[in-house]
Amino acid sequence: WYYTVELNPGLFTRGDEYPYVICTRALLQRLNPASLDVCDIGTMEGLIPVLLKRRGARSVVALDACDSSEKVHLVQQCYGARFEYFPRISLSRVKEFLADRARLSGFLGATQSQRGFDVVVLSGVLYHVFSPLHVIGLARTLLKEGGVLILETAASCQDRYAQNWVFRGDKWIYPSGTNTWFLTLKLLDHFLRFMKLKLIDCVHGLGYEDITRVGVAAVAVADPLPLKAESEWFLKTTTNFDYDEIVDSDWAAAGPVKIPYSPG
Repeated sequence: WYYTVELNPGLFTRGDEYPYVICTRALLQRLNPASLDVCDIGTMEGLIPVLLKRRGARSVVALDACDSSEKVHLVQQCYGARFEYFPRISLSRVKEFLADRARLSGFLGATQSQRGFDVVVLSGVLYHVFSPLHVIGLARTLLKEGGVLILETAASCQDRYAQNWVFRGDKWIYPSGTNTWFLTLKLLDHFLRFMKLKLIDCVHGLGYEDITRVGVAAVAVADPLPLKAESEWFLKTTTNFDYDEIVDSDWAAAGPVKIPYSPG
């Protein structure tokens, strides 16, 4: 088990005790999910979908590259939480899979038929992927304009624009074997603005050395958001041939929306 889950009073699974989901939960507490459509990428055993459904989310689509079907179904049964769970969906397939799901929703009886989500949760994923920029672009693609991204990751506090590989030449930053890039906070902010996401909130937890765990909330906006110092070249870069494919802000058919959120 990834999470420690109380299946019955006093009966707990032996999870690996990952405390950093508290950053994600702190941000979600500032958001009112009632009647919203949510996509949780990297759901593991469905902690986030259970919490959001309990608070009135209209629909939650939970995706993961792993297959934890037996565990997720047990959690759903114990908590009475109804959400859609789709295992074995790699990040490269998410957009195509969700487009097909929306197209076939009338036949499948899904609760959300239009493409696009009010909230996308990307918790504990970004520092495991080989291309963080593409994954942030994917999250923006899935959001309706005005929708909110809740992102939690391990990041570097170095005061520069950089993306640090997990191996530094003499040691590993996180030596678990599944980690890749650690964006500096400056570059994470830059990537969000480049991908049409406006930062509105932030929390952070303990780390080690120059690495911290950070959670951010960002609103999907219509255009990139350059700083004054970046304005000369920032928007020109978005005319790159691949940009609209990486951040396809026309994919979400619905919107714009206004999400109830109270920054901390």
